[in-house]
Amino acid sequence: MKKFLFLIVLNFLVCGLVQAQNQIKPFKLLIVQPDTMLVHPTLAKDIDSIRAEYIRTYQASIREMEATLLTLKDSTNADERDLKAIILTELAKSKKGGLAAWRVANLIAEYSEGVYSFQFNEEEPYSTFQIIPPFTIDKASIMQLATKEKANYVLYFSNIRTYYKEGVPAMFMTSNLYSVSEKGLILQEDRESDALNKGDMFACNEKYPLKCLLLNSVKLSVEAVLPAIAKRQLKKKAGDEQGQ
Repeated sequence: MKKFLFLIVLNFLVCGLVQAQNQIKPFKLLIVQPDTMLVHPTLAKDIDSIRAEYIRTYQASIREMEATLLTLKDSTNADERDLKAIILTELAKSKKGGLAAWRVANLIAEYSEGVYSFQFNEEEPYSTFQIIPPFTIDKASIMQLATKEKANYVLYFSNIRTYYKEGVPAMFMTSNLYSVSEKGLILQEDRESDALNKGDMFACNEKYPLKCLLLNSVKLSVEAVLPAIAKRQLKKKAGDEQGQ
């Protein structure tokens, strides 16, 4: 959670974990916010604490971005100008009152966006990751949205539910990846996550199992989706092109 907003800054500072960026063709991925998530009554008690943490982190991130903006005020460096533009966009979004309507399920799309940005945007050319509000999912609506947004892929989540399995909390989620060029789903992956602290980018406090379930579900989703995109965006070698 502490990383999700500031990954827009970290993209300029840290190394991604995907293969060398110059081997990947840039792309645009739309990540649709889930419209439904069934939460077990026993786990629902964590919602207030997750929301409170989100608000604290969000507000702290806004203050940090505002402070960073001041340091970039008179910069003529191209990368810093790009960073300034990103920060201004995020600040503009923050003034639209979206915080009041934030739902815990939104964390799935938001954290996914942060992880993919971290993984793919080590260096230029940067790929684009955009969160989309919920809408009725069908092939026609996906194609219409992708065409409007000039996207290569659309990722959406379904069958999201939390429950207890053999006395311990668990979460089920289906990740669906649509390819515009292939005109259909290229991935439909069902995964069940646990509520254990996985550490690193997916660190969580096991006192609040619902958040651990959410982050671990994102982790499992990324593990399935990331290679599906990476292999399709891999640039062809000169020898391969000549051989075709």
